[in-house]
Amino acid sequence: IRCHGSLNRKRERISYAVFCLKKKNAEEDSVWVAWAAPVAAAVSVDYVTCFGANDGIIRLELLSGGTPPIYYSIDNQNFTTNNTYYELPPGSYPVSVRDNYGCVWETTVWLQEPDSLAVDLIAGDTVVQLGEYVELEALPFPPGVALQTIVWQPGGFDFIPNALTQNIRPADSTVFAVTIVDLHGCMATDRLAVAVNNFQIYVPNVIHPGTVGNGWFTIFAGEGVREILLMRIYDR
Repeated sequence: IRCHGSLNRKRERISYAVFCLKKKNAEEDSVWVAWAAPVAAAVSVDYVTCFGANDGIIRLELLSGGTPPIYYSIDNQNFTTNNTYYELPPGSYPVSVRDNYGCVWETTVWLQEPDSLAVDLIAGDTVVQLGEYVELEALPFPPGVALQTIVWQPGGFDFIPNALTQNIRPADSTVFAVTIVDLHGCMATDRLAVAVNNFQIYVPNVIHPGTVGNGWFTIFAGEGVREILLMRIYDR
């Protein structure tokens, strides 16, 4: 019998055979009918590495039984001698291994896909005065995801390597960016603009002699001004 279990009868779950007798010229002959070894196979998978990557792999391997040639399928429709399938999207796959006589081994494989990797870049304030610090923080999703690399941009700042928070003093309005990479090589990027107000100089146009605080002329400057290099006063 070509396929193990192909007879439509109730059987115990043990190996057995069918014994047949026939008469010929008043003599009895015996015929031994044995089950063919069942097709047994194994499946190994590589899950999808990143959300939307469609790079899953299914491998089918014949372990025992079956009569060559052996055919493989991951949709129960298209059978080929190829036993490895690449660039698969996530989902459920009905996999089959079939031999030359149509004996089939079947199972269902689920290719998993990780959650989408994302990052949200936030700041303590998106508008600062010249000379002030701004705190930047990268919030990865899913929370607690293991990260391989954290890269901050643009260049020219003293970023702490592979840190999720930065304390930066920009001299000009700047678009900051952070890129995170997890252990599977999945990447996510976010950007945030921080505006810098450069004009923090106040020059009074009137004084009040004899008073406290307004009795003399001076220039008032914010934290972003280190030194007044030149001041000229003209009469009318």
